[in-house]
Amino acid sequence: MLCHDNEKSALIQFKQGFSIDAAASTNPTAYPKTLSWKSTGNGSDCCIWDGVECDQHSSRVVGLDLSSSFLDGSIPHNSSLFELVHLQSLNLSDNNFRYSLQLPSRFDLGHNNLDGGIPYSIGKLSRLTHLGLSDNFLIGKVPVSLTNLTQLSYLNLAKNSLVGEVPSLTNLTTMIVLDLQKNLLHGSIRGFIPGQSKNLGILSLSLNNFVGPVDFEAFLGYRNLQWLDLSNIDLIMPTSTSHNNDSNNYYPQFVSLILEGCNLVRFPDFLHNQTRLAFLMLGNNRIQGLVPAPPPSLVIYDMGVNELRGEIPTTICNATSLQILRLSFNRLSGRIPLCLIDLSNHMTYLDLGYNLLRGIIPETFTSSCKLKVIELGNNQLQGGVPRSLANCTSLVILVMSYNNINDTFPIWLSTLPSLLGLDLLGNKLHGPLSVQFRLGFPKLRELLLSQNQFTGEISNEFFNDLYGMHKSSQTSPPVEITVPLFLLGVDMSTTVIFGFIQSQIDKDLKNVGLSKILDIDIFSTSTVIYGFIKTRNEKDLKNIGISTSLPVVIDLSNNNLVGKIPDSIGNLGGLIAVDLFGNSFTGSIPSSFLNLSDLEYLDLSRNLLSGEIPQQLSELTFLNVFNVSYNRLTGHIPKGSQFNTFGKDSFMGNPGLCGFPLDNKCGNPEVQTAPAGITDKEEEYSSSSSVIDWVVRSMGYLSGLVVGIIIGHIITNENHEWFVETFGQRQRKKRSRHQRK
Repeated sequence: MLCHDNEKSALIQFKQGFSIDAAASTNPTAYPKTLSWKSTGNGSDCCIWDGVECDQHSSRVVGLDLSSSFLDGSIPHNSSLFELVHLQSLNLSDNNFRYSLQLPSRFDLGHNNLDGGIPYSIGKLSRLTHLGLSDNFLIGKVPVSLTNLTQLSYLNLAKNSLVGEVPSLTNLTTMIVLDLQKNLLHGSIRGFIPGQSKNLGILSLSLNNFVGPVDFEAFLGYRNLQWLDLSNIDLIMPTSTSHNNDSNNYYPQFVSLILEGCNLVRFPDFLHNQTRLAFLMLGNNRIQGLVPAPPPSLVIYDMGVNELRGEIPTTICNATSLQILRLSFNRLSGRIPLCLIDLSNHMTYLDLGYNLLRGIIPETFTSSCKLKVIELGNNQLQGGVPRSLANCTSLVILVMSYNNINDTFPIWLSTLPSLLGLDLLGNKLHGPLSVQFRLGFPKLRELLLSQNQFTGEISNEFFNDLYGMHKSSQTSPPVEITVPLFLLGVDMSTTVIFGFIQSQIDKDLKNVGLSKILDIDIFSTSTVIYGFIKTRNEKDLKNIGISTSLPVVIDLSNNNLVGKIPDSIGNLGGLIAVDLFGNSFTGSIPSSFLNLSDLEYLDLSRNLLSGEIPQQLSELTFLNVFNVSYNRLTGHIPKGSQFNTFGKDSFMGNPGLCGFPLDNKCGNPEVQTAPAGITDKEEEYSSSSSVIDWVVRSMGYLSGLVVGIIIGHIITNENHEWFVETFGQRQRKKRSRHQRK
């Protein structure tokens, strides 16, 4: 492998900055090593040049020895030498450099694959003002020598595996940004925070092992503090907003405050006096009482996973810039306020799941609706699926599972152009699934209708019209993907103080692997910028750990469906999981299942299916779960491939079946006929059995600078452990180092 062009160019440029003078070196063995460096033709591979050492696997320049090379000249502060970012050793001794080397003031190697420890010698870079080593694989302790960098204003060591206590940084009085989140650091935080830095604007210490409790009043002296993230650190909050007359002892006006998992029991009183607060995330605490009225300036309000009770107050609607609202996993009751739906003309995420909300979902979504995620699952909501939801053309995820929704299949949602996940399981939906769709759910990938009261036969058109599940729709043409910037792990810390321009955001996104950006949908409040990116380059997103799509799943289990399983299900070539458990389907198993080459999960148990299992199903090489128990099937169980891995439980309750893994050997004259129905014992088994419950929902919380949605969450039990293992492995393989940290 030849050396990399950018490193060859940097070396040639470095060479051109010097002249060759035999008097420049005193060593009698000296010679002009750079004379062998050729930019073109034979000998242009920089890895074979004198004085250059390359890594044998990556061909990156890792060593440069130009000692005693007759070099005469100076090394400027912007020397191309600093572009050799993989350099591990450098020897320039015994030359004539007439001016001292001016070391750079900014040193940023974030978002790379650096490993090992931070060298102690970094403390010798006394002019350094900006040190960024975030998002690497660095280990070991934070070197004490960092305290020598007295001009440092920016220190970002986030998303590594650094351990131990942080050395005292109290003498770094010019510090503006300090980001240590997502490491393995421990000890007290009071001992190292720059105590005299009046300019400290961003402090992020979340997701470490720092000991608490920490008195929050310790941060009152930082008058310019705007972005504070102390998630997962136990805090002691003041009981009132009173303070003495000392000008240093008042609360900063925060722009972003992230205190998730801090063991809070009360809503901090001082927040009522915040006038610039845009991001407020207090999820995963034990905050009690009514839902606090948010500051009007809020853009993100996360109070999920607390102990809030009572009704959702209409004062929440005073936050007219609200984009993301998460109140899930509380004890909220009453109805959904009408004014909250009015906020949908600019709100993108609404998560009210896992509460005690009741009443009818308001029918007031207008054509200006901007919602992308609606999570209302696990409440006591009644009525129908609002027809006006058809106005929410940006909707990606809709979750209304486990309520008391009484309606027919919401065909009016089929026109939504971006809908990926529709979760209506556990309601009172009824009627047939024989409808035809106007536009056929063009992007739908998860349809969860389990535990309802659907009846009748499924028409061929029902499956045919689920266009988003056809394999062709997932490969061509390329889809436009919209992902929140927060999910990307992009370092937006400088946004608060310095701001970003469009070109800078483009550059930062490219630095984390996004090469083709169609558009960036930017929102701003005060000096904070956030938004969504759009790209057609799905591969780039996956390379940095962003899953752009849900697994393709149909779950119609536990309904009252009858008749044959339509052959048209085989047209949905993108399907990964199909669950038809607990219905009254008759006839044979469609051989068209063979067309589902990506199928991993197929549950047809607890039906009235008859005939033989199609032998061709053994060709489904990805099939990991197969269950046809308690039907009326007969004949030979297919052999080979995945069928050799299925246990008896997959076939029990079909006395007419024979062959491995059952004890019934094919050709046994005592083989019984199929049962007429489910026995009492079998019914007992049925009641204790489980079905797939893939809940697509907006979680609305990730600590630090990350706010986003988690979709495709799996709820299961021991009968579906394969889902946890298989899809867990799949997601782990897709994750980038951002998410591993």
